[in-house]
Amino acid sequence: MTNLFLTIIIPTYNRPHLLPRAVESALGQTLDEIEVIVVDE
Repeated sequence: MTNLFLTIIIPTYNRPHLLPRAVESALGQTLDEIEVIVVDE
């Protein structure tokens, strides 16, 4: 079986109150390999 790798990019600008929810949602995925990149524009 092929191992799946997921990269999630979360761009953000002047919305710090939404960032924890977005990161929590990204980390809640069921895949074994997840990369989360947060970009502060």
